[in-house]
Amino acid sequence: MKTANRQGARLADEVQELVSRGVVLVPRSRDPLDPTAKIDRKRVEEAEVAVDVPYKPGAEIHETWWACGSNYFSANANFFNDPAHVTRNNCYCFASNHLADVRYARPGRRAGQPATSITCGGVISGLRADGWKDGCEPNALTIVLVIWPNFDYHFYRLVTGGPYWWWGHKPGGTPGKYTDDCGNSIFQYQGKGYAPNNICRGNYTDFCGYFYQNNWTAFVA
Repeated sequence: MKTANRQGARLADEVQELVSRGVVLVPRSRDPLDPTAKIDRKRVEEAEVAVDVPYKPGAEIHETWWACGSNYFSANANFFNDPAHVTRNNCYCFASNHLADVRYARPGRRAGQPATSITCGGVISGLRADGWKDGCEPNALTIVLVIWPNFDYHFYRLVTGGPYWWWGHKPGGTPGKYTDDCGNSIFQYQGKGYAPNNICRGNYTDFCGYFYQNNWTAFVA
């Protein structure tokens, strides 16, 4: 069963990588390309307001990401996009801020309890085994889990604080980026704009919530 799960996760990752290579998305010209670019404040203020819709089956508590006052931020996609690392680290490596060079890193594997299924509940069990919590921690990374039901999982990491809140992600072995699947820059200003709960994210329809872990303990395998 464990072998089948590993093969399924690996296949899903490979398919997602091929799909991502097949379409080249160009960010809208008025959007900033990364967290250091000049931000068009008017465009952000006119954007859609995000509405949090966390995963609820087990009545877990998921704190709203901007309420956490002890985050660790690092907009460091350039490290993951280095030729020596870009194909060897996936979305879970990026979310954990860990250049593990484990192409198919999987929630729970480091703790010996790999994710049991490609569902919110299955992947969350792996996250918790690896030390991820539902509430803030000191020096905390903030990540989001989304699911393509029974096919693939994907993670986003909060990379800057306010007043603009930027998110980044790394689809499989492709470059890390700060834009969603439609080329929108993933940031919000005063609650308006785009965040992982309201961005364009393809077939990743299940939003599973926010998770936190100290930056110094978030390792993957």
